[in-house]
Amino acid sequence: MPTTDFLFIPFIYDNHWWCYAVKIRTLEIYAIDSMGKGVRDRKRIDKFVGENMAKFFCMLYNRPEWSIGLLSIQQSNIPSQPNLYDCGVIMLKAIKIWDGEDKYNGKSMPKYMNEELRQIRKNYVKYWILDNENIRIFEALDEYALL
Repeated sequence: MPTTDFLFIPFIYDNHWWCYAVKIRTLEIYAIDSMGKGVRDRKRIDKFVGENMAKFFCMLYNRPEWSIGLLSIQQSNIPSQPNLYDCGVIMLKAIKIWDGEDKYNGKSMPKYMNEELRQIRKNYVKYWILDNENIRIFEALDEYALL
């Protein structure tokens, strides 16, 4: 029995990050990409992901190979990123908040401005550096003269 609604799959290609979200109950796959379909070879990549996720779920559910069939990719309805470098930050936010509902002015994610993304980036870095599991926390704090 599933304990979560979505499985998120981060993806990087040609220096661009996006993710796929698999709706567990229906096996629908959504591409959450702040550059839309502007990625070179995107159609080929989507087909590859759909084929391999079908194989994965056949193995996971102990079903014969190809019994699930090809899973097609739907494009999520998110705003475009405002710059050429925050795709990874937007992908991380998507993994945290995306649920497929168009509840942000007709989109399934908020539209972030550069200053908001800058603050989100800073918050991620603080969170990662100060994490209790970070075995290099003191080295990082020393590097930035925070000790």
